[in-house]
Amino acid sequence: YGYLYSMLGLLVAGFMLGLTTGAWWMNRRPALSARDARRWAFFGLPAAGLALCAAAWVLFGRRPALALPLLFALMGAAGTLTGLYFPLGCRIYAEGRRTALATAAWLDAADHLGALAGAGVTGLLFLPVLGIDRTVFFFACLLLSLPLGELTQRALFQPGKE
Repeated sequence: YGYLYSMLGLLVAGFMLGLTTGAWWMNRRPALSARDARRWAFFGLPAAGLALCAAAWVLFGRRPALALPLLFALMGAAGTLTGLYFPLGCRIYAEGRRTALATAAWLDAADHLGALAGAGVTGLLFLPVLGIDRTVFFFACLLLSLPLGELTQRALFQPGKE
């Protein structure tokens, strides 16, 4: 009688609180250059996300009684990591001297398009075909590809620059 919906609401609220916290924290770093923002976005945050996944995997397997509090904490932490990306994305995208309005509009549109595509592909393809465990593993591997993609892009399109 509403238990499931209240728990889902709390999980979403924890994620949204994390989004707000991450964006607020990253916005308080005005001296962060676009170059440093790229390092954060393509190396630091994927590493933190993978560490979070590994911690969840270990903790859930060893302490089943702590599953619910750990789940809330992990949702907040995942929201925080996600929230860090919005200011970083703005700095990287604004690198081309776009206006603040154009930057915000493009990033908001990309966020919504990515959410639509991600939910659709995950719900309609990955979960039914691969199951939960393999889907999570696939997305962890995708997260690992961010640094490799950035390094490849640098090597191909910016030779001699770091």
